[in-house]
Amino acid sequence: MAYSRFLCPVIITLCVIASGCRDKQITRYQIPKEDDAPAPAFADESKPVNQPTGTLTWTLPQGWESKPASGMRVATFVVQGVSTDALDISVVSFPGDGGDDLANVNRWRGQVGLNPLTQDQLSSALLPIQSAAGTLQLTDSAGSATGGKPAKRMLAAWLRLGGKAWFFKLLGEPAAVNDQKNNFVSFLKSLNASASVVPVAATPPLIGAPMDMSSTAVPTSDGASLLWTPNKAWTLKPAVAMRKATFSAGEAEIAISAFPGDVGGPLANVNRWRNQVGLSAIDQAELDKTSTTLEVHGLHFMVIEAVGTNSKAIVAALLPWNGSTWFFKLTGSKDAVMAQKTAFTEFLKSVKTP
Repeated sequence: MAYSRFLCPVIITLCVIASGCRDKQITRYQIPKEDDAPAPAFADESKPVNQPTGTLTWTLPQGWESKPASGMRVATFVVQGVSTDALDISVVSFPGDGGDDLANVNRWRGQVGLNPLTQDQLSSALLPIQSAAGTLQLTDSAGSATGGKPAKRMLAAWLRLGGKAWFFKLLGEPAAVNDQKNNFVSFLKSLNASASVVPVAATPPLIGAPMDMSSTAVPTSDGASLLWTPNKAWTLKPAVAMRKATFSAGEAEIAISAFPGDVGGPLANVNRWRNQVGLSAIDQAELDKTSTTLEVHGLHFMVIEAVGTNSKAIVAALLPWNGSTWFFKLTGSKDAVMAQKTAFTEFLKSVKTP
């Protein structure tokens, strides 16, 4: 059977029209129908699933200009007279709910050199922004200059709409971000959406899916691929948005995903995972001490292990390859993860290029 029947990544082609107009302008983005959205387990194949779709629009502030999107970006904006090195404005959208709010906020804080927040501290760090498209949550993370690196500040907001999570970010030098903060908030308030519900055929549960993927390429968003051979005792699970594959191994889960770029860098991602198991953040020096390197088939994995105080554990491997970052994660209770650690390491050793 064709591999795409079982593991079909969501491939989204996005197009943003660049404009040199100095006046306010409306940019319209069509949210594509998610034909590949996963259905609930044991869904009846004959019954359709209601799937939201529609359009999202916004008004650009005076002096903002659209630039061609790239990677997973829906849009990129520049400010007239401001260097792109000083300021980066982006809109990114992913299928699904976009992950845990606290984990996202702490990942962004890590990118500007701040310590993570606790769940109790999260609500005080968020500012609700009202728009016609819905209520966004805005967080402001202002870091300090450390290790010879200049200070950075990030304004980040998110909105869940149309079966997707939308992320809006303003990142750059603190002074440049401060100058554009009011414009950024006005931009968020200008968001508007129209949505309708259309039937989408449900995806049946995967039964008897092939386990040996050593000769089946797993495509990334730009068409490149990797190969692997999972443990024969693992069970392939139904596809989940943005994942290349998901396996269950007893009470543990193995997830493989890939995203364009460095996705915030290793340290930010490691601290996000540590937070998920109740551990405090670490710095780069500690990461260098505690991480290990696995080199197989010309690929270079960075492997970390996080055993939390909440009885949860994560063993994860990061793999920069072909302009993307691949994540291989073994998660679950401490006992379940430790029981699969050797099999997971062998699985990583099977990963190779076509």
